[in-house]
Amino acid sequence: MRYLSLVFFVLTGSICAIGRPGPDDLKLFKADDPRIQYYGRIDNSNPSVPRIWAPGVYIVAKFKGPKCQVLINDEAGGANHNYLEIVIDGKDPYRIKLTQKENVLDVREGLSDGEHTVLICKDTESNIGYIDFIGFKCEKLLSLPAKPKRKIEYFGDSITSDNGMISITLI
Repeated sequence: MRYLSLVFFVLTGSICAIGRPGPDDLKLFKADDPRIQYYGRIDNSNPSVPRIWAPGVYIVAKFKGPKCQVLINDEAGGANHNYLEIVIDGKDPYRIKLTQKENVLDVREGLSDGEHTVLICKDTESNIGYIDFIGFKCEKLLSLPAKPKRKIEYFGDSITSDNGMISITLI
C-alpha cells in the first residue's frame, strides 16, 4: 500500500510539472542581454548588474510564455525599501514594494502563453537607495523594436518635478 501511494505521488507530481511551467523551468536572461532595453540614468559600470538610483528610470523586455520573474536587488537601507511600478502589455500598472535585499518578483498571474511586454520603473526617490537589476526568468526573451534614434531629454529640479531631480526622455 505504501509503494502504491508513492507511485501515485510521483505520477501526480510529473503530470503537474508537465502541465504548468514552474520556476525551475524558466531560463535566466541576465541584465546585459541585448534584448533588454534601458531608459534613463543608469550606472553601467558593471553591465551585468546595472544600478538605478533615479526615479522614473525604466526597463523594458518582451517575453514569451505565461510566466515571468524579475530579479532585483534592493539597497534596503534600514526600514526603507524601493517601490517599483510594473506594467504588462501596456495595461493596468501596479506598484510593488521590495521587501528583501534580493527579490524575485512574479509578474502578473494568469498570462496567456503568447508574447508579452513588461516595463519596470523605479518609483522611489534617490535618497531611498538604489536597485540593482539582475535579470529576467522566463521561457523565452524576444527582441523589441529598435529604440528611436532621436530623443529629447528633460532634466527637472525640485520646482519642476516636485522633489529631487528627474529626467524624462521623449521621442
